[in-house]
Amino acid sequence: MGNVGFDGDLGALEPNATIIPEPVSLQSRPMGAMDVPVYGRAQGGDDGFFEINLAEGPLEYVERPASLANVKEVFAILVHGTSMDPVWIPDDIVYVVPSRPVKPGDYVVVQIERGPGQQPASLLKRFCRRDNNRVVLEQHNPQQQVTLPRDQVKEMWRALHWREVK
Repeated sequence: MGNVGFDGDLGALEPNATIIPEPVSLQSRPMGAMDVPVYGRAQGGDDGFFEINLAEGPLEYVERPASLANVKEVFAILVHGTSMDPVWIPDDIVYVVPSRPVKPGDYVVVQIERGPGQQPASLLKRFCRRDNNRVVLEQHNPQQQVTLPRDQVKEMWRALHWREVK
């Protein structure tokens, strides 16, 4: 998959992240070094999905990079799986800013509707393309494309690597 910018392979879906529902508003929190809420850990099931649980509150807080100093709605997830290695490795921080636009080639956190009464499932992958019927993503390890029905995609947020926001 030539234009990714590294020599990693994409492959079978593996668990790689966890998230929680709506981001907590940071308007009432003082801006500081450790004020970005972590709403999930990158560990999923055998199908490669993880959960984002915004309703229960943050698991912890991580450092707010200077480039996100004035961004009010930002949250983070921590990577534990290896499906996006070598770009995202275990213990990397994924910063998510829901208001940032997504374009092909971006890394994204995608929430997928599972069904009535079920928590949405999430994936951390590279966005390839979308049309009226589907969303196509890539993972690196092992190299593989993932196609999702577009009507099941609840949210797709730009995933910012800690190296690009420091």
